[in-house]
Amino acid sequence: MRVRMPLALLLAGCAGPDWAQGVGFTGGMAIDPAQGYVGSYIESAQIANHLRLRPGIDGAFSGGTSEAIVDFAFLYEIPFGPFSPWFVYQGSGP
Repeated sequence: MRVRMPLALLLAGCAGPDWAQGVGFTGGMAIDPAQGYVGSYIESAQIANHLRLRPGIDGAFSGGTSEAIVDFAFLYEIPFGPFSPWFVYQGSGP
């Protein structure tokens, strides 16, 4: 117990800030294992107060068909609480 507490404090002190903007990846499969999709997106820094842009590209495949989808979504962040670093997202795009 005496060793764990200083180790936990050391690790907590080394943690850096986490920013929302960056690259992300998505993927999944349907009940039929021959159907699935993969994708990637880039989330921007805030454009305006609580507003972000999130362009992405997705690819879907099933049997002998496939398609690519390019989309641009606007995300609005709603603070989870007055002093919380967490946000709830609402998004919309063409």
